[in-house]
Amino acid sequence: MTSSPWLTVVTVTKDDPDGLRRTLRSLQVQDHTGVECLIIDSSGDRAYVVELAREYGDFARVIWVEPSGIYSAMNSGLRDA
Repeated sequence: MTSSPWLTVVTVTKDDPDGLRRTLRSLQVQDHTGVECLIIDSSGDRAYVVELAREYGDFARVIWVEPSGIYSAMNSGLRDA
């Protein structure tokens, strides 16, 4: 990845390992040159999100936020992008 990504993919998840797995599987086959992937997580069990991110490669960064709604989580992702 370049030092300044041209694209950031923000994925929001909360207690949905199957949905996150499908998303990561889809992203895994893409070209990540210059692309940053942020997983904004509000799950009760944070460990599975980190484990899934590692399982599907090192292209994703996980950020945990307090559960306060999908729009709040997306805004957190936008701030971190």
